[in-house]
Amino acid sequence: MSHWFWPALQREIRSSWKKLSLSALSLCIGMTALTSLMLSDARLELQTQRQADNILGGDAEISDVRLLPENLIESLTSSPKIARRSRVTSFVSMANVAQTGRPKLIEVLAVDDAFPLVPGIKFKPALSFDSLRSGGILVESSFAVAHGLQLANQRISGDATDKASQKLFAERKAVRIGKRIFPIVGLVENDQMRDFASFSLGSRLYMAREVAQRQKLVSSQSRLRDKLLLQFPAQASIETSQEWLREELKKIEPIRPSLRSKADALNSAFKPARSLMLFFNAIGFAALLLLGLGSAQGLHSYLQRKQYDAKILSNLGANRSLLAMLYVGNTILVSAAALAVGAWLGQILFQYEIAPRLGRWFATGGAEFSLLSHAGLTTKFALAAFLLTLSLILPGALLYFRHSQRPSLITTLATSADPLPKRILLSFIASLENFPDLVWLITALLLSFLISSETAFNLLLVLILTGLYFTVRFLVRVVSRLGLSPNIRLPLSMRLAGSEIAARPAQSTLTLMLFGMSVCMMVFMWDLRTNIVEQIAAATSGNQRPNV
Repeated sequence: MSHWFWPALQREIRSSWKKLSLSALSLCIGMTALTSLMLSDARLELQTQRQADNILGGDAEISDVRLLPENLIESLTSSPKIARRSRVTSFVSMANVAQTGRPKLIEVLAVDDAFPLVPGIKFKPALSFDSLRSGGILVESSFAVAHGLQLANQRISGDATDKASQKLFAERKAVRIGKRIFPIVGLVENDQMRDFASFSLGSRLYMAREVAQRQKLVSSQSRLRDKLLLQFPAQASIETSQEWLREELKKIEPIRPSLRSKADALNSAFKPARSLMLFFNAIGFAALLLLGLGSAQGLHSYLQRKQYDAKILSNLGANRSLLAMLYVGNTILVSAAALAVGAWLGQILFQYEIAPRLGRWFATGGAEFSLLSHAGLTTKFALAAFLLTLSLILPGALLYFRHSQRPSLITTLATSADPLPKRILLSFIASLENFPDLVWLITALLLSFLISSETAFNLLLVLILTGLYFTVRFLVRVVSRLGLSPNIRLPLSMRLAGSEIAARPAQSTLTLMLFGMSVCMMVFMWDLRTNIVEQIAAATSGNQRPNV
């Protein structure tokens, strides 16, 4: 038997390596595309959450399009239920940055404390809030670069007729708002509160609120938005504190300023992020499906080649046990190669830190009931490659000899005039008719419970895929009946598909490969994404409230 087996195996490898390489390459590209997009999805979600933690600068925000009542400010300031408060007034004004330039529309953010600036705004150089109280302003770096502005040494604002102030203004080290000139004491590099704003009225300047009031830049007739940022004591319940705030706001009727919590701010910040995540997932699964079709086509061509080899060996006198050994031996060989490649890829990513964050995020597995719970990066990649290979090859072996003497649907459809994508789709639909239900259910259950430990998700996934399978199978039966009807003129390929389904069992290899790959891919990628989110959350967890 070995006299037949080893030469046949060597010949098989030499004749089929191109088809297997095409299949493996398509599968790897699909895995890489979906993993990369899900990584971007998870990183975007966690980055948004990390930045959005400080959107408000506190635990709650009271705001109105007019100046907030002073009695409300005083009552909240004197209450022991408020650990810290800061008032922020934003308004629109016109400013000059050069003596001959036209006034420019700007947005001024006037604050009465450094508290809202610390968590959400990064500026340089480091300076105290006294620099703003003395009349200095902060400008955005992009605004400064666009107009050639520089930092000023003098920290005191002056009238437009003051010679020192005029000199700073001429040197582009100050900005004139109204009749006052304000020296530039710092540049803002990043403003998280501005990043999540729905729109902007222009460049933003930052100054002390008492300076804006003293220079009469803010009045009750101004178009503005007044905010009161509040921080609760560390031991206080945020929900209870918010209920108390709502009761306090009811006392100042008829004025009803809006109350926004950190949870509301996070939801508003996540809206565009969630839309982008859905777009990422759609692209990823579309890429996986297209490249999965390429992988399935490569393996289908490989299996067709094996049918041809089996016929030749049968004519030469080989028995069915020898053919089975040849197929199983090749399956083991390809699976071992996939195991080695997966382990090698994981080892490179983990040991040589080509992607250190990727390796750190993938280093931990699922929960305690998962077989991958304590698996490292190398083991996880190797096992994933091994399972994917088995899900693509072994199910085909179950039906290989059963249908080895029957013509393949791909061969039948290859003679039709329809385009290749349509023929591939029809061959996939036709092969669904002969898909073994028991093998499908067992494969879905084993793969889902092996890779993921979330029982509810596993059951839901199996139910969804099984329902989809039986739905498509029902549609295939309908199409097959229509294809056989002489009164309905359908395309040649569809009538061939119906005739093939009704006359004889179709080749099921393509279906088994696609469904096995889909189950393993979906569950494995979902498990990876869950681990990624958990790892990023653990790495970025820290103080949820700013320390000033």
